[in-house]
Amino acid sequence: MKAYLGAVTISVLISASSLLVADSDRLPFGDASISSELAVIANRHTSESRLLKAIGSLRDSDQAAAFWAEIANDSRYSANHRGYCAEELFKRHVKPGMTISEVAAMLNGARWLTEERIHKWVFLGGYLPLKFDRIGQVISIDSSSDEKMTWVILISFDTPVSATELLDAFQGRKVPAWVANDKVMDLNVRGSRAKH
Repeated sequence: MKAYLGAVTISVLISASSLLVADSDRLPFGDASISSELAVIANRHTSESRLLKAIGSLRDSDQAAAFWAEIANDSRYSANHRGYCAEELFKRHVKPGMTISEVAAMLNGARWLTEERIHKWVFLGGYLPLKFDRIGQVISIDSSSDEKMTWVILISFDTPVSATELLDAFQGRKVPAWVANDKVMDLNVRGSRAKH
């Protein structure tokens, strides 16, 4: 009886390690050694509640920008999953003083972003949670295409840029030097589960 139980235990351990290897296609960089929270985030099949719990338990230093960019850029993930990861990338890694080209390098092609999601604010009324000096410097980005939610990333720049120029820069296309070197003055990420 004892030998039989040992064989069952070995069989179960082999099966569990096989599942880890088989599941590695869901992990960015194919890295099966990442923390359990990052593994939950990297799993395409994670429920939204588990995803939010895992994101909430991370410290800012728990992951590289490339981790968030790879998921946000991967169309195999749901729109919500990609939106949450784009939000975390901006929230955790984009800082005032960075140039547009530095942000673009972190976004790694920003395949989740389209020109329709970028809005230049030419008239501002009410409270906007940003520091800025002039009208025309504020851009908002809707990072999710899901009709039930919206992620708004507000960014103010040192010099006004157009939606087309920003999209070209973020997706790695050639832009004038003044666009590439324009600096982020401030940013604020705001999410909502339901569009109004």
